[in-house]
Amino acid sequence: MFISVSSSPKDGKVQGKCCLDVVMRLKRFFIVLLWLVSGSLWAEPIELTDAQIWALKKLADTDAEQAVKTAETYLAQPLTESSRLKVLGKLCITHLAYSRYKKVEEIYLQTKPLLSKPGNKASLVEIESCHARAIERQGQLDEALTIYNDLIEVADAPGLDYQLSWVYASRGQLNSYRGNYRDSIKDITKAFALFEKSGVDDQHYMLQMMNAMGNTYGYMKQNDKALEYYYRVVDLLAEFGDLVGQSVATYNISNVLMDMERWQEAKTWAEKSRRLALEAKDELGVAYADVHIATCFANMGQLSEAIEVARQMYPIFTRYREMEGAASTLLKQARWMDELGDTEEAIPLAEEGLKLYRDSDAVAGIEKSLALLAELYANTEQHELAYDAMKERFELSEKIFDKDMNREVARMEAEFKRRTQDKENQLLRLQNESKQARIAEVERMRGYAVLFVATLIMVAVVLTWLLFVNRKVTRQMVDMARKDPLTGLSNRRHVLELLRAEKERAKRYSENFCVALMDVDHFKAINDTHGHHAGDQVLCAIAKMLGREVRVVDTASRYGGEEFLILFPNTDEIHAAPILERIRLAMTKLEVEDVPRIITASIGYAEYRGEDSSLEELLKRADTALYQAKSEGRNRTVSAGGAVS
Repeated sequence: MFISVSSSPKDGKVQGKCCLDVVMRLKRFFIVLLWLVSGSLWAEPIELTDAQIWALKKLADTDAEQAVKTAETYLAQPLTESSRLKVLGKLCITHLAYSRYKKVEEIYLQTKPLLSKPGNKASLVEIESCHARAIERQGQLDEALTIYNDLIEVADAPGLDYQLSWVYASRGQLNSYRGNYRDSIKDITKAFALFEKSGVDDQHYMLQMMNAMGNTYGYMKQNDKALEYYYRVVDLLAEFGDLVGQSVATYNISNVLMDMERWQEAKTWAEKSRRLALEAKDELGVAYADVHIATCFANMGQLSEAIEVARQMYPIFTRYREMEGAASTLLKQARWMDELGDTEEAIPLAEEGLKLYRDSDAVAGIEKSLALLAELYANTEQHELAYDAMKERFELSEKIFDKDMNREVARMEAEFKRRTQDKENQLLRLQNESKQARIAEVERMRGYAVLFVATLIMVAVVLTWLLFVNRKVTRQMVDMARKDPLTGLSNRRHVLELLRAEKERAKRYSENFCVALMDVDHFKAINDTHGHHAGDQVLCAIAKMLGREVRVVDTASRYGGEEFLILFPNTDEIHAAPILERIRLAMTKLEVEDVPRIITASIGYAEYRGEDSSLEELLKRADTALYQAKSEGRNRTVSAGGAVS
């Protein structure tokens, strides 16, 4: 209402009435406002339902950012103490997945006074175990283990099987990292049993335990079992949409493949891990994947580029207080610098990596650091330091390497101490007899001590040399099992293993690959006319030619007799044809000293498109194409699709 100003009595009454009306309205407004404020202050606390808590947990598994927003929305409301602790527990786990350790610490300190109250035992186990995982990843392994042991006693009560399972699984992963593999498998198996007993339908958590079991087998170098778990976890996590979980599992696959020296496959999986970590906005996951990719490049000869990547990633690991990532990156950088000849600069990096592993009592990491340092010290002729490092490494070998060697080093050390003590006692007795006799005995004993120490060092050097020789012999035995002794190409068994792996990879990613069978024309005539020695020369010349003509990613093998098999990964018939034609033409230009004739070959090849139910059918199609090439006059390439060159 618009009111004009007037001096008449009538207008004054109207004005007074209007003012009174405004006052009454303001009064009603303040009463309502006071009621709302008091209502919010004295409102009954909200108890969230189990369905709401479970929905928040599911959200944390798939969309961390949305889970954080939802949790903060809940926490802005007047919740009951029980509901507030449950929400904070899920928020704590979400931050842990993304390595936000400061956030985890804040939640732990915020809730610590409430966790000891009766009725909050489930939240106590959840939040304290989450906090233990966070400090474990930052290298505080002893403190984390103490928390796990205490929680197992606290959670050993009815209705807490699910929470207790989580604690056992966490302790199992810590044990595997420290080399206590028997305890690790025992804990993870116990976690599985408790999880099943709880009746909770949490498939995502089950996958986490499977990944933990894969980690244990990975530390034990049982790579096939580790890969079996990791492959299953990756496939199932994709259904959940858990990007961080997929990134971790694909990283683990890459790690195992690197240990098996399957560098190209390892690089592929590391790149996939990096893509997933980027999509999940997980900076630490990207850093771990980048170090793996750099490792693959280093093993392909690109050492300078790999070192630069390691230098860039190290500050990220230290910022997140990720001890394992920081220490591992330092060791890799030291290894690559040594290979470039910068051994003096590599030693401080390796020593810093050893210090980080010692601080967290990581047995496998300490052993790895000592092995590298022994090699670096030896390369710089610091033999005493090399000996000390190798001796300490042998002391750890009972958990990781040869137990008998460890016992022998320990026995020698005990014998050395005993003899030294005996000599010292003998010197004291002689000192009391006469000054001259004491001087002579001192000199004699000093000579013995020097001789014994020198002998001990020589024994350690020999043992070290034997260890290196053993590794070399092992590699040679692997090569002998995989290589054809005459040509040096992959043998039939090895190439069939590669074919099976390529088939699984192509099936998994809906890709193609080609297989070619090549048979030397009239090879029997060469043997009959010029002798078997000449035939062997022809096969060796063909093997060298194949090594030049095929691509780096391809595999040429001797399939049997004068027949060769060539595997073209991720290649269709159209792209395989020019390579095979180039090989066929190169055959005609071969010059073998004892064979004065043109050597030709017939080639049949087939493409795997997914419809092949087995490798046998694919090889049969390639063999049929080879037979066609033979029947049409030899010295030609024929595809299973009908194309002839």
